[in-house]
Amino acid sequence: MDNEILKKVFLFAEMSDEQLEKVKSFVSKKKFGKGDIIFFVSELFGGPYTVLDGSVKIYKISKEGREQILTIIHPYGSFAEVPLFEKLTDETKQLTYPANAMAMEDYTELLYIPADRIHQFFKDDVNLCLKMLASISKKNRQLNFQIENLTMRDVHKRVAGYIFTEYEKAGIEEFEIEISRYDMASLLGTIPETLSRTLKKLQEEGVIEVSGKSFIIKNAAKLKKMTE
Repeated sequence: MDNEILKKVFLFAEMSDEQLEKVKSFVSKKKFGKGDIIFFVSELFGGPYTVLDGSVKIYKISKEGREQILTIIHPYGSFAEVPLFEKLTDETKQLTYPANAMAMEDYTELLYIPADRIHQFFKDDVNLCLKMLASISKKNRQLNFQIENLTMRDVHKRVAGYIFTEYEKAGIEEFEIEISRYDMASLLGTIPETLSRTLKKLQEEGVIEVSGKSFIIKNAAKLKKMTE
């Protein structure tokens, strides 16, 4: 594996080439198909993962059996890092993964990072550990924003906000949203039927056009105002 690829992973971004060579001696690639479970919330924590290709959804199941997607991880994004640092305070503590993880694409390739091996890097370089913690704090702020979005906004604003964010990422008026309507609804804290009604209403208002996974922004200013 090329060092430049590893440096795209925030856990390794600050490492020297010499350190990366050591990392390559213990990390491993794992391949999954669409719908394959990477781990369940009840499984013992072994280490975090990074997406190299494809995408992974991180989700929980409520007592009522409803799925809530917490986030979707794309290439070079990592997940299940928090227990990595919790383990540092008590290496004898038995931790489990904080949520479920499932591959979303037919070809999903992940990099598995054994916790016990990466811990040695933390012990050898405290500054490196602090930099990684700062990156995780930034990621947690994003998750907190998502939780606030789900609890403080109505469905119409959540859907409008999500589409506007995807529009900004694409940088063009016509783009595709690859995830299914079911997963989109779960990510936005609603159900597919409500999502469909909301998308239909946005089209009737002349804000967007939707055809399958294709979205066209007809009035970006109005869409943005809907998110406020």
